[in-house]
Amino acid sequence: MRNKIILLVLIIIFTMASCVPGTSTLTTTATTTTTPTPTITPTPAPQSLAEAPDLPTWVEEYVHAFGGMVTVNGAEMDADQLTTAIRQNPERFTQTKQVDGVKYSFFVVNDIPLGIRESQYITWQKVHLRDIVEIPGGIEYIGAEPRIEDNFFDELNEASSTVETSWAEIEPQRGQYNFTNFDIEIRMLKDHGVLIREQALLCPSSPTTLPDWLLNGDFSKSELEQILIDHITEVVKHGKELGVTEWDVVNEPYIPKDRENDIFYKTFGGYSYIDVAFTAARKADPEAKLIYNDIDNHTANGYLTPLTRETINRLRTETVVGDDGVERTVIDAVGIEGHLGDWMPVPDFTDVEVTLKSYGLPVIITEFDYNLVGLQGSDQEKFEKQADVYAKFLQAAINAGVTEYSFWSFYDKDNFLTDQGITNGDPGLFDKQCKPKMDYYAVLKVLYENIP
Repeated sequence: MRNKIILLVLIIIFTMASCVPGTSTLTTTATTTTTPTPTITPTPAPQSLAEAPDLPTWVEEYVHAFGGMVTVNGAEMDADQLTTAIRQNPERFTQTKQVDGVKYSFFVVNDIPLGIRESQYITWQKVHLRDIVEIPGGIEYIGAEPRIEDNFFDELNEASSTVETSWAEIEPQRGQYNFTNFDIEIRMLKDHGVLIREQALLCPSSPTTLPDWLLNGDFSKSELEQILIDHITEVVKHGKELGVTEWDVVNEPYIPKDRENDIFYKTFGGYSYIDVAFTAARKADPEAKLIYNDIDNHTANGYLTPLTRETINRLRTETVVGDDGVERTVIDAVGIEGHLGDWMPVPDFTDVEVTLKSYGLPVIITEFDYNLVGLQGSDQEKFEKQADVYAKFLQAAINAGVTEYSFWSFYDKDNFLTDQGITNGDPGLFDKQCKPKMDYYAVLKVLYENIP
């Protein structure tokens, strides 16, 4: 019995000892975590020009502008033959430029860029005027009157609004403002990221831009002055809220025998109303770019060159102190229209360059065109002459330091001449089917050549 008790005690002691933490031996199986090998996606190689799917379209548009045949490297080719030549030897048609650390590859035919590929992109794209001017240096803004077509905003980064800013449109009754159409146009232009230049706050010699209540009001000088201040203040402040930063303040004022409908000139007894208009605009938006604009002032002996000089030399001495305490002159730039063609001869382009430099203010080409009315020769000869004029005027402006350049007619099918029933002027960069013309490629070539 005693032995059984001793055996039982030993079993109990052994069992308790086996339950003490840390006294048992555990067998474990190690778990190994395997890190997956990362997948490396290779950087796609840049697309070869020969592989660009739209290459035939770019070539066809170019060849079409030159009558269906072009001479390249001494050989005359149609669009299909040129496309084949490019695909066989794409390097021969490729040039590169590097600006501010960015490399640009260009598809070039006869010194005219037709395609572009920036270093951060792998595919070729059709080149547009806007693509060139948005490369730093040279012309910064290329624009036109925004008669909207699908490719307008592809080509241009500036728009000049006219109808929607006329006095008759905005203030049809005294003190009653209607900005409906103005707002629609401005918001549409802003959505496309273009610089907006409004033209014009006052076009005093154009009765169609002024409301009847103003033309027939028989106001005294003091009354008319207050009306002018009120209108410009209201419009500029409203435009500022929408993001308008440039204004043609006064456009084409009175000149004897030609523009005699200027009621402001008659009532004020001279041009002092121009000073009133600019002062009001500067007070309404101290930071806006304010422009005096006129025609035939691009040469030393231009009809309106003396009046332009007289006006800007007077305005540049006048200053306004803004709410921020900063004193500013009331004028920032002079606008040059440069309408050439049937009634204004092609100028000496050295004279143009010298004259633009002589104004002593930044110069903006606001309305350039060259119409074909009365020009002799075949259509092809006319378009060649037009292209030559477009190229040389643009180059003269660039030489003079111009950074904003606007065409007044972008399409042959719809422009200020067709508004007057003139259908043979063809002043645009695009023809009546909205295909690019010789002058378009002439402009493209000049812009390309002036990339720094």
